[in-house]
Amino acid sequence: MPNSVDLKKLVKSVMDDFASRDLSVDEGVYDELLAPALPHQSDVDRDLAAGKITEEFLRSCVQDILTRAGNRAQSEGLRRVTEHHVRQAMAEDCPYRFWC
Repeated sequence: MPNSVDLKKLVKSVMDDFASRDLSVDEGVYDELLAPALPHQSDVDRDLAAGKITEEFLRSCVQDILTRAGNRAQSEGLRRVTEHHVRQAMAEDCPYRFWC
C-alpha cells in the first residue's frame, strides 16, 4: 500500500529522538507503545490513504505520549521513563485511536 507506515520504525525513531534528550527510556516502553498500535495497522493505512492523518501526526502522537510520560517521571524525581509512566500518559489523553 503506497500510504502505509511502518509503525515499528516510527515508534522506534520517535523513542530514539526522545531518549537523546535528558531522559532515558526503558526498553519495555517500545512494546507498551507498539502493542496497542499494531492491530490497527490497516486502519492507520486507510486513514493515511484518505488523508485523515499524516505520518507526522502519528509521530507527534508518540512524542506527546512520551513527553507526558517524561513529565510524570520527572515529577517523581526520576530521569527514566518506564512502561508505567507511558500507561499513565495514554490514560490521561488519547491522541489517536489505539493509544488510549
